[in-house]
Amino acid sequence: MSWPARRKKKKKNGFSLSICFWCVSPSDHVFFRHVKTLESRSQLLETALASADEANRRWEECRTLVDQLRIENTALRAALSQAQIQLGQISQASQQQQQHQPQPRDCKEEKTETPTTKSDG
Repeated sequence: MSWPARRKKKKKNGFSLSICFWCVSPSDHVFFRHVKTLESRSQLLETALASADEANRRWEECRTLVDQLRIENTALRAALSQAQIQLGQISQASQQQQQHQPQPRDCKEEKTETPTTKSDG
């Protein structure tokens, strides 16, 4: 083969095709294979980086959500504590009010039944 190319004509389905073959040395072949390998690795790295970026984005979303939930949880705990304090105060006030009021007596004890007789006349 002559450098840089030799043209070879092929017939396929009645059409003539002209094909150019580049002459390459064995070291050039290794170089091209190495370039192909590097291109393949580069594509894999780009895919991995895109995947890592997406994972980092989801991680940040989850972290933001956790922070919001912590704030909400703190607010709910404070509201619950406040409600328990108010309930305790209401309960104490109710007990104190019951202690200061005179106890009502049972109506049955107060009334004594006196037997009455009916007269027919």
